[in-house]
Amino acid sequence: MKKLNAIKFLFTLAFIIPILSGCSQRPEIEQLENDIQLLIEGIENRDASEVTDRLSEYFIANDKLDKEGVKRLMLANFLHKKNIEVIVSNLKTIINPSDPRRASASASVVLIGARQFIPDSGRSYQVESEWQIEGSDWRLMTLDWE
Repeated sequence: MKKLNAIKFLFTLAFIIPILSGCSQRPEIEQLENDIQLLIEGIENRDASEVTDRLSEYFIANDKLDKEGVKRLMLANFLHKKNIEVIVSNLKTIINPSDPRRASASASVVLIGARQFIPDSGRSYQVESEWQIEGSDWRLMTLDWE
C-alpha cells in the first residue's frame, strides 16, 4: 500500500511541477509582450528614441544593423511617412527554460505607411527576435526579418 501511495505521489508531482513552473513564467511572458507592445507603439508614434530605448546595447538586426543603424533607418522612414501602422499576428513568445532571463518571440508583421491619411505602402514580414532582461525590462538583442 505504501508503495502504491509513493507511486501516486510521484505521478502527481510529474504533472504538478510543469504546471507550476508554467505559472511562474506567465508574469515574465506578460512583461515581454508588454515591452513588445511598447516597441510597436514607439514605431507607430514615430518615436525613434522610444524604440532604441527598448534595444539592448548589443543589439543586431539581420546580422548587419546595430542600434544606430536601425535608428537611421527609422528616421529615414519617418521622414517619408506621416503615418505608420504596425499589425502583428501570430505572436509567439517563449521564455528560455535553461535561462529565464532570455526569451524568443516570433510573429507575422505588416507595416503600413502613409504620406498623408490614405495608406500608400505596405509590406509583410516574418519576424524572429531574441530578448534579454536588462535591469527590470526586456531588451531586444537580435531581430531578423524576411
